[in-house]
Parts: sequence; C-alpha cells; structure tokens
Amino acid sequence: MSAEEERVCHAEGLRRAAGAGGGVGASDDDDDEGYGREGAVNAGAARPKKEGAEEKRQRKAAARANKAERRQEKKGSKEAFREERAVQLATRLKTAQLPCTSLSRWGN
Repeated sequence: MSAEEERVCHAEGLRRAAGAGGGVGASDDDDDEGYGREGAVNAGAARPKKEGAEEKRQRKAAARANKAERRQEKKGSKEAFREERAVQLATRLKTAQLPCTSLSRWGN
C-alpha cells in the first residue's frame, strides 16, 4: 500500500470514528476536548511522481470531501456562536440595570 493510500485510509477511518459520535453538537461532553481538527490530513504532502489518473481522481475526491467536511464544521460552529450570542444578549437585556438618579441633595 502506498503512502497516499495509507493516508486516505487513515483519514477515512478517522472520519468514520468521528461520524459514530453523532455529528456536530451531539453532546455537551465534547466541551472538554481541545480545539482544532482531529482528522486533518497533511495536504502539503508530496504526491508520487508517477501518479496515475485513477489515483489522482481519488486524491482529489478525498480533498474535496475534506473541504466539504470543513465547510459543514465551520457552518455548525458559526450557527452555535450565533445562537449563544443571541442568548447572551437576551440575558443582558433582562438583567440590565436602569441608570440611577441620586436622591441626595448634593447629587453625585
């Protein structure tokens, strides 16, 4: 098995393992994990000099799949941050204090 095939198989295995977790926002236990992409493939890796047409198609298909996966991940995180911001703004409006007026003769 060539290095490229091993990388693709490894990436597919990671993708399947991540998919078994239930997708984006499956549970609140995911908050303990670090940031970053777990299944990132080194896109800067050198490809074989005598790469065949079928291998090239597979490599490009894998790259397109990774891009599509990243777009979905980004869309999910943007939506989550948008929802959280709305919740925080609503909370801020509910708990905001009105400006006070001093009732003292000397005023502050």
